[in-house]
Amino acid sequence: MRRNEEEQEKQMAEDGREQDYTGEEQYQKELTDWGKAWVFHYCKAAVDTSLEGDIAMIKGKILYKKELARLNQTVFSLQEKKKYQKETKELMGWLARIREKGQRYIAGGGMLTLEYLFRMFGFDAFERYLFFMAFMAEADPQFERIYVLLQDDFGRKTPTAELCIAMYTLDDEERHSLRQKAVRRWPFISRFLEEGQTKSWNQGRLESVLKTPLYLDRRIVQFLYDMDSEDPVLKDAAACCLPSALREPMVIRQKLLETAVKMFQAAQEDGFLYLSGEQDIGKKYLIRHLAKALNRPLLLVDMRRIPETGRSVRELVRRLAREAVLKGNAIVCLADLEWEEESSAEVEQLLACLEETDLVPVITSAEKWRESVRTRRRCIQLEVAPLTLEEREAVWEYGLSETGLGEMADCRRLAATYQLPPGAIRRVIREAEVKIQTGETIEEPEKLLYRGCQRQLVHRLGQDAAKVPAQYTMEDLVLPQSQKKLLLDACDMVKHKHLVFDTWGFSQKMAYGKGVAMIFYGPPGTGKTMGAQAMANELNLELYRVDMASVLSKYVGESEKKLGNIFDQGQKSQSILFFDEADALFGKRSEAQDAQDKYANASTAFLLQKLEDYQGIIILATNLLQNFDQAFCRRFQFIVEFPFPDERRRLEIWRRVFPAKLPAEELDLDYLAEEFVLSGSQIKNIAVGAAFLAAGEDRRLGMIHILRTIKREMKKTGRNMIASDFGAYYSLMEAEEGEH
Repeated sequence: MRRNEEEQEKQMAEDGREQDYTGEEQYQKELTDWGKAWVFHYCKAAVDTSLEGDIAMIKGKILYKKELARLNQTVFSLQEKKKYQKETKELMGWLARIREKGQRYIAGGGMLTLEYLFRMFGFDAFERYLFFMAFMAEADPQFERIYVLLQDDFGRKTPTAELCIAMYTLDDEERHSLRQKAVRRWPFISRFLEEGQTKSWNQGRLESVLKTPLYLDRRIVQFLYDMDSEDPVLKDAAACCLPSALREPMVIRQKLLETAVKMFQAAQEDGFLYLSGEQDIGKKYLIRHLAKALNRPLLLVDMRRIPETGRSVRELVRRLAREAVLKGNAIVCLADLEWEEESSAEVEQLLACLEETDLVPVITSAEKWRESVRTRRRCIQLEVAPLTLEEREAVWEYGLSETGLGEMADCRRLAATYQLPPGAIRRVIREAEVKIQTGETIEEPEKLLYRGCQRQLVHRLGQDAAKVPAQYTMEDLVLPQSQKKLLLDACDMVKHKHLVFDTWGFSQKMAYGKGVAMIFYGPPGTGKTMGAQAMANELNLELYRVDMASVLSKYVGESEKKLGNIFDQGQKSQSILFFDEADALFGKRSEAQDAQDKYANASTAFLLQKLEDYQGIIILATNLLQNFDQAFCRRFQFIVEFPFPDERRRLEIWRRVFPAKLPAEELDLDYLAEEFVLSGSQIKNIAVGAAFLAAGEDRRLGMIHILRTIKREMKKTGRNMIASDFGAYYSLMEAEEGEH
């Protein structure tokens, strides 16, 4: 192998060519060798020696010739100044050959970070030269001492622009021209320097710019040695997305993507693209596909995390502009911009800093653009609307098909039940997939998806309402068949609402009343709350019971405010709102005798309006239907009676109330149903109380436990039962009374 390399080098020497690089370390080594030769070349022209030739003077600093020679690792003798230009030309030729070999290496598939940097930022020859001289101090520590000696300043371990210009040419006119260029291009040059070194530009003084040390920014040095690294200041707030990393196709909104691409291209001259739309509606998803369509990386910046960096807006924008180029001319998306309530000052400051760069950003926000904002750039606005039913269904179908859950869920029903944005739908699917794969849950996949949807909803309904577990099903309800049919019809109305209103076009015929409003009435304990729970279970929705005590207020307007908030949060939560004892709010209106009556009637009108506007499910429960104003009743699609159970239904409730695992003796359920006129709620209370009595005695549940609990339950209602009231079980209860 070594012999082949030697033969290759010999052949290239005979052809007058230099051996090409096989790695970046060779490129940087030769570049460093060139830098030493270049500095030594300058020293020969700039150093004055004594007559004896023992010492040298450079910038007023006394140097021994041996020390100066050691810095360059070359024994030199002074040359005529007239040879300087010739040697300069030769050294520049060497530098050109280094770059030519570098370009051939890149053309062969290699990567040289310096050359990549020059190409992406568009350096000219002089700017490359300045960068080379600054880079030498990073590439070889020996250069730090060289620069200290050349500038007669132990604090300056990198060159200034003035020193670089002095080394570039001895011609005064050319030096003057290069000084002007350095000042003119300082905003560009300073992008690669430490933040503290860029303040010279703001001072506006020629001298301050030329004498500024060219300290390369730590991010630039980091990048030169690791192209895949991230800016340490931005890494927690920004992420780079490559076009190849986005494998998910644009399932929906292809036309919107085409519009966004055209708008972004139109913004390149003097504007920026502004996307508005609710949280998780798919703005970032759209921008990722925009970047992919243009075959450019995307630098996605979370504006909510920017304050955590502790840097000024100007410094952050400067870093973003630089990082975008380092990442391959990436599109910068400033995502989730938050506006102050009354002021646009922060946004105006951000835009002013962006105007100092050549960035053409995309900005996303939940809010629409404020026309009052002052900016020199043109704002091109695009609103991302909520998904249609068909679009939500398409997102569900694609996401579930990718996980293998597609056949286990009704995508149409999921899309119709929960109006989630695409980002939330993807999170639900990922969460369900992980739980199924890890065996974390035994829930059916469809139920798991519905639970996941509920967790994605952001609301504050729990402040004024209590969540009720939907643990009962329609089969658990003991009601006449006609009442059950009404509940199932109401569920069908919810399930097929989008078909009727949207697909069949009834929404165009109805300006309001698109929700489902119901009244449940009947004596206490007859199953009104249980019926609401069964509906919630059937529809895979959450159920919230409104606390009437927290809603009603003696202060004028306070009840309406709280109720309005409940309806607003209910819409966000997409839950069923259950108002128990609702006649307190929706009672009959009275004639206006005084100011209090007028206020009460105004409150009633407000509630009626809220009922008509609400597009969710609302259930009002009352003990007496006649307490409701008839004007209210006409606004409800379903009025369901929950009657007191007759003997046959009481027997069915007794049969269902005891769990299969309960250790029990033979129970006379027919007797219990026939003799005791109890509501379903009372029967449940008695069953649970009797079970606790049996557990306390460490016995199987028997009739004695149930009868004792019935006696206790009846006492609550004011009826004191004695042994003779228990008929066939007289002797059993008499013995019980004798013991106590």
